[in-house]
Amino acid sequence: MAALLSLGASAFMPPASAQRIIINQLNDVNLGQWPGSGDMQGVEPHCVGRDTPNFSTAQQFRLRARGSGPGNRFVISSGANTIDYIVEYRDNVNSTAWTELRANANNQRFFAPHWIFCFFGFNTQELRITVREADLIGKPSGSYTGRLTIVVSPI
Repeated sequence: MAALLSLGASAFMPPASAQRIIINQLNDVNLGQWPGSGDMQGVEPHCVGRDTPNFSTAQQFRLRARGSGPGNRFVISSGANTIDYIVEYRDNVNSTAWTELRANANNQRFFAPHWIFCFFGFNTQELRITVREADLIGKPSGSYTGRLTIVVSPI
């Protein structure tokens, strides 16, 4: 199977909170063409920052991830064919620990630096998309795409 996989990413902040959070450098994730074996994976570094009362104090936020499949499931599709994918997040690019996000659920608390770090182009968090080999095997060739919406809410 030769498949070109891409995933559009967008972020949304509830209106009451919009002035308290900045999201910077979150782009679409292009997973490329599957070579016929192994998982496909893409990592998107970005910055979520908060308007904190103390410049050096990190503040918390929650993520709600919504896919383009039924029930906000994480899927990419080509016509009627769909492939599941996994969404993971980490709030520290220097960490090796990832948190798997559940579809349309308020996921655990993450930490955000002061928004000035985002303004100056620092990437402080990462989003990782994985399509497992087992989900790719046997799927017809095609260009598979999907949409992932991330809702960021301050705590």
